[in-house]
Amino acid sequence: MSSNQLETHGNARTMNLNSVLFQNIIDSPYLRTISEMETFQEVQNEAQRNVKSMEPFLKGTTPSTAWVIMYKFWTLPLTVRQLENLIDHPHSVYLRGLGFLYLRYVCKPDQLWDWLGPYLEDDQEIQLQGGVKPVYSTIGKMCYMLLHDQKFLGQILPRIPVLVMRDLETKLEPYADAGRAKMGQRDHFRKDRPDNRDRGGRSGDRGGDRGDRDRGRDQRDSHRGPGSRYRSRSRDRGGRDDGRGSSRRYDDDRDGRSSRHRSYSRSRSRDRYRDRRDDYRRRSRSRSPSRR
Repeated sequence: MSSNQLETHGNARTMNLNSVLFQNIIDSPYLRTISEMETFQEVQNEAQRNVKSMEPFLKGTTPSTAWVIMYKFWTLPLTVRQLENLIDHPHSVYLRGLGFLYLRYVCKPDQLWDWLGPYLEDDQEIQLQGGVKPVYSTIGKMCYMLLHDQKFLGQILPRIPVLVMRDLETKLEPYADAGRAKMGQRDHFRKDRPDNRDRGGRSGDRGGDRGDRDRGRDQRDSHRGPGSRYRSRSRDRGGRDDGRGSSRRYDDDRDGRSSRHRSYSRSRSRDRYRDRRDDYRRRSRSRSPSRR
């Protein structure tokens, strides 16, 4: 084997892609469009013009430009020198990403560290996914994901033998915290908002949240003024107890007023009755003949 020929492994036809993705790439109209390109330089120029992210699918089952071009590279195939030109390309980060992804799928597992390991601290930014909420990473984090994870953007990566994987995990350990590319920890890649911060920066601990909310309520209440009818819904337990005590006092006062009102009403009724009785007696005496 020539020193310029990359040692590969796996399925020479499918490039070790899963069957669904491979079939969609084969049936892609875009692959037919670039099928006439026969040189590495032509395909590289095509990728530099059109690849803008690294996701495997655009919409539904339509394969992305990046993955179709990666398969096109496989049909050439690429030499060691051409791969070195890709992963060290000075003008296109997506050509670099394609080179690392190509290596992960076809390179012999025991040679992956030699290819990807030196780039684990590379901080050049790359967009992994486009769309409404784009996902960004760096070349170093991408290499960490390709070496450590079993999937990349939802696609199953070729299996790495157990002994080789153990050796990789040992070598990756110093980069675990800096890379933060462990499975299930992808939120740090999101940059869909310019002012995005990590979870600790957004929320902090729960006590801090409660303190912020309390201060916010105090500020709102101070703006509304002491005579405002709007009051905060959230009160401490003592406040609620005072409210219940006030309610009981109000009920007592209301009962007292009601009893006084009933007593007053009865008193007025008796007075009216006496007035009517006295008036009746006077009229009766006036109508009766006087006694002699």
